[in-house]
Amino acid sequence: MIIQIDSKVVVAFSTTVQMNFILFLIFSFGTFSNQVLALALVNHMLTASLLFFITDCVLIRFNTREFFFLSGLYGKLPVFSFFLLFSLVNQINFPGFLGFVLDVSFLSVVFPANTGSSFMLFFFLFNIEHMYILFFFLKIAFGISNNFKYIIFKDLALNEVLLFLYLISISLIWGVYPLNFSFLILFVSLYKKLFIQ
Repeated sequence: MIIQIDSKVVVAFSTTVQMNFILFLIFSFGTFSNQVLALALVNHMLTASLLFFITDCVLIRFNTREFFFLSGLYGKLPVFSFFLLFSLVNQINFPGFLGFVLDVSFLSVVFPANTGSSFMLFFFLFNIEHMYILFFFLKIAFGISNNFKYIIFKDLALNEVLLFLYLISISLIWGVYPLNFSFLILFVSLYKKLFIQ
């Protein structure tokens, strides 16, 4: 992940780390409930959707996926940068989001039973992935670039803002009420009304 310059490849490797986390939950010999595993799958779906949606928004606007070309978008695309930072906070499992609930569950159940492998997975792999994604997104939002002389900037459209809000709100609501699956029916019906024409 660290040596890539293609933003979609960086996102793909970042979400692969989450898939490793889910596999670790599956092979933890039944110490987790099916609900926690379902939440881990939902969290992976949300974060992967958000990150790939960000890279598609950038690809549409700049016709490139090269990470080093994309820098300093905060002043040019403020709405996009706001949601980019919100997605970053979700990706690094900040308290209040669904990923934080999963991290706490992991530390309270698996870590005492499998200290060595849990330490390597959680503190080594996740910290490296989170630090690099933090660097990656902050460079895109706040870096310095002079490559935008001939580009006409177009910020997020309304349907893109609604999709961002939809995905972030799922992570926030399940981060506050982690084992309440009654929200699923509400989210599916809201998705059909907003995005399926």
